[in-house]
Amino acid sequence: MSNLEYKKLLVDMYEVGQKISSAKQAGIPEVGPFWLLDDGRLLGDGLPVTEAPEVCGFKINPRDHGTIWGIYQRADVIPKDQKYDDIPRGRVTYLIESRKYVITADRCILSNPSAIAKIKSDMNLPYENTLVEDDEHYRCVKCRGTTRELKSNLSMTPGKPF
Repeated sequence: MSNLEYKKLLVDMYEVGQKISSAKQAGIPEVGPFWLLDDGRLLGDGLPVTEAPEVCGFKINPRDHGTIWGIYQRADVIPKDQKYDDIPRGRVTYLIESRKYVITADRCILSNPSAIAKIKSDMNLPYENTLVEDDEHYRCVKCRGTTRELKSNLSMTPGKPF
């Protein structure tokens, strides 16, 4: 990459950052991955829906939980030995056709009305156009049992390799 290309990339990144910052300040709803920590904090990576790419009829934040978790670990926001999927987590997406936001999350989050209210508030989601759904993909260590119990259960299930 030439110096000129590098400078253009930096300018582009700065401009995108400014647009995202302005949209967040304006209260634009956000999409993206999140976690609910034991101390009640919501940790996430909200991207204003106006800046989110369209993928298969959804507006999404393309960054995944693992990538964001690694960034938080390097910044010492969370312990380095804690795995991203051990903590209750979920994601907010936007359905373009129905014009609705969807919170998909772990059962520990879904069973906690104040947690759902916090997600809606922190991510600027409209209360009337936001769906809340369970997703088997999002299971914290409490919901799926400890890793040892999980391995034990899988190893005793015929036909399921481990």
